[in-house]
Amino acid sequence: LNPAGTALAVANPGSSTIDTVTLRRDGAIGRLRSFASAGAAPFGFGFTHDGVLVISDAHQAPTSAASSYRIGHTGALRLLSGPVSANQLAACWVAIDGRIAYTANAGSGTISAFRVDGHGHLHLRGVAASPGSTSTPLDESVTPGGGYLDALTSGLHSITSYRIGSGGALTPVGSVGGLPASDTGVASS
Repeated sequence: LNPAGTALAVANPGSSTIDTVTLRRDGAIGRLRSFASAGAAPFGFGFTHDGVLVISDAHQAPTSAASSYRIGHTGALRLLSGPVSANQLAACWVAIDGRIAYTANAGSGTISAFRVDGHGHLHLRGVAASPGSTSTPLDESVTPGGGYLDALTSGLHSITSYRIGSGGALTPVGSVGGLPASDTGVASS
């Protein structure tokens, strides 16, 4: 759901499409539209506070990537930038803190940071955290007030918390282990 509450987005990695659904003022579902993704296998996504949709492109060759879009009032999807290479493998989930979008790169065991400029264009900042090649970061979430990112590092059966610093840098502040190998999602509160 976009921040304005006027549209939903659905990523379809199998067909490399992105669906949008407009919502009426009373919350009723409006029109469903489907668009080709700019990158291969759109997967995880998030919205900036001003409505820029950032989507990870999990299987963009030769590495994964991210793309940014704007959803119009009719549900039309407009590409703003991308795919922008993460130079990592299997960018799955996206978490956003202000103007920084993070991709959890499951195949590389890293988390990448992208700056989202005032026009919604993505600029790769680089690897913000490297929990380890076998860590398999699957999902991530920014705390509601911002300032911290929690990542499910499935390969380590743990959740690792990071302090978000200047320019999107991530500093580990702790982790909790012993999670089941089947865990696949994380939410921060």
